[in-house]
Amino acid sequence: MIDETKIIDWPDIMNKFAVHKGTIVDFCNENNIKPYQLYHQRDKLKKKKKQNQLFHEIDVQNNASLINPKDALQTIKIEIGNAKIYIPATDYDSLLNIIRELVKSC
Repeated sequence: MIDETKIIDWPDIMNKFAVHKGTIVDFCNENNIKPYQLYHQRDKLKKKKKQNQLFHEIDVQNNASLINPKDALQTIKIEIGNAKIYIPATDYDSLLNIIRELVKSC
């Protein structure tokens, strides 16, 4: 028989932890969980997120002019994690393709 007082709503706990400002020990005491349980769930969540990361290929026109980002006065810079994408502000097709792919992945 399952003791229903032992069932923990981990998605809810992890959402609360994401906005918690105090220490881990205080958080665990407030939510009646052990710190090792929280660490275990946090590690599981990190592994799951890492497995779900995808690379999205984006078509860029072959004749699109490549501009050095340092030299360009009107360049759009998109940063996602460690990835940095520089697009000339006048290259509407590439910008539109990138935005479409970002919308699909969100």
